[in-house]
Amino acid sequence: MYTAAGWINVLLGIINAALFSPVFFVERPIAAREAMVLSGAESERAAWKCCKPDFLCAWTMIIAFFILVFNFVLLETLGTSLTMDQFAWTKSQALSNIGMLLSAGGVIACVSFVLINPLCKLFNECHVLLWGGFFLMVVGRAVYIPLGSTLPVIAYPAVNGTEMLGCPVSQEWCLVTPAMTVSQFLLGFLLTSIGYPIGVTLIQTIFSKILGPRPQGVWMGLMTGSGCLSRVLGPVFVSYVYTRLGPVWTFGFTTAMMLVAMIWLQFVVKRLSAAILQGTGATRQADSNQSDKCTDDNEIPLNLVSR
Repeated sequence: MYTAAGWINVLLGIINAALFSPVFFVERPIAAREAMVLSGAESERAAWKCCKPDFLCAWTMIIAFFILVFNFVLLETLGTSLTMDQFAWTKSQALSNIGMLLSAGGVIACVSFVLINPLCKLFNECHVLLWGGFFLMVVGRAVYIPLGSTLPVIAYPAVNGTEMLGCPVSQEWCLVTPAMTVSQFLLGFLLTSIGYPIGVTLIQTIFSKILGPRPQGVWMGLMTGSGCLSRVLGPVFVSYVYTRLGPVWTFGFTTAMMLVAMIWLQFVVKRLSAAILQGTGATRQADSNQSDKCTDDNEIPLNLVSR
C-alpha cells in the first residue's frame, strides 16, 4: 500500500533519465537563430539584448505558477488526513478513496487539456487563464470551508490498540469546527481538477510567448523552481496551519491567496496581452524575413496580377 507508488516513481525516473540522454535528446538552438534573424545581429548575445521580455509579466507568471501549484499540492498532501478527520475513514479507506479520486481527477484533467485549444480560439487566452483557471480554483478552495453545524466524529485515545476513527481530540479545533460534507469535498475537488490543468498549461504557454525568440532554459528553470518551492512549503503549511488551526483557517487563507492572485492578473491582463503580441510578433517577423529572402525579386506580386 505504501511502497508501490515509490517503486512506480523509480521506474518512471529511470525512463525519464533514458529519454533525456544524448542518444535520444539533441538540443537545437532554434530560438537563438530566430533572434539573430530578427535583429540582424552577428552573435546570439547581441540578439538577446534586442529582444528583452517584459519582466513584470514574466515574474507575474512565475508567482502565479507558484500559487497555483501550492494550492494543488496542498490538497494532495492534505487529502488523506482531511478525509480521515472529517469523515472518520480508516487509513486504508482514505488511501483507497483518495487514490480513486485522484485517478478520476487525472481523467478530468485530460479532458480539460483537450478543451484548452478550442477555448483559446473563442476567447483571449489570458481571460481563459483568469476565469477558467484561477476563478475555478478560488471557488474550489472556498467550497472547502465548513459552513454547517454538525461537528466531526471525535477520535478519543484508543483502547486495546484499536485504530482511532475521526478527528483527534488533540486537535482542539475539532471540538468547535463544523465537519465538511462528502459532497462539499467532491465539488471542491472537481473544480480543482478542471481549473488546475487549465491554469498550469496557460501559465507556461503565456510565459513562453512573453519570453519570445530567445533561449528560455534559465527562465523555465525559475518557473520550475517556484513549483518545487511550493511542493516544499505545502507539507509545512499543512503541519503548522491545518493541524493547529483547522480547515477554516487553512482554506480561508488559500482562498484569499488565490483571490489576490486573480485580482492582480486582472490588473495586468492588458499588459500580458501586449507582451504576448510582442513576443509572438517577433517570431512571426523572423519567419517573414526568412520568407522574403526566399522570394524571387522579379516575381510579380499577386495583388497586382489580380488588378
